[in-house]
Amino acid sequence: MPTWTNRPPAYARSSAMEIIRTPPSRPLIATILSDDLVGTPTHFTNNRTTPCSKPDQCEFCDRGLPWRWHGYLAVRVADRPRPCLIELTAQAAESVAAARAEFGTLRGARIKLTRAGKRANGRVQVALAPPADDADSLPPEPDVPHALCHIWNYDPARTAPAPRHPSGARQIHVTNDPDTPN
Repeated sequence: MPTWTNRPPAYARSSAMEIIRTPPSRPLIATILSDDLVGTPTHFTNNRTTPCSKPDQCEFCDRGLPWRWHGYLAVRVADRPRPCLIELTAQAAESVAAARAEFGTLRGARIKLTRAGKRANGRVQVALAPPADDADSLPPEPDVPHALCHIWNYDPARTAPAPRHPSGARQIHVTNDPDTPN
């Protein structure tokens, strides 16, 4: 017999977030919801970004595909109803990391992303403004690693923070192998 309700259960709510790209023709302006940047080495394969699974066995490294580091931030964009993720290359993320060190947090800061040369694959240029006074009224900070695990089809329960690197950077190790301890 079915169980009828007038509301979906809490676990049925999607943790999916869309990754949006900086358009070539106009700037992308957003308010940052994340306190800090989250990044990982990735491969570009099958027309999408995929995380590198090193130190575990990585099929893409084994095939000789190069990896690149990508950073992610949860943002709120005025014309979108839900929070989104933006993806930054290591070069674009350098100014974000510097702003985090300067401001103490990225949450509430305004970010403006533009593409050099107005090309769809042009280098992304980043400009940041300090966190606004209205940062307390922002929606809660989304769980970026959890959202990325959902996008990349990894089990979010297998995501565990690693000890801080001597530079102070946080590390997060994700594995999809249930036999590999975090």
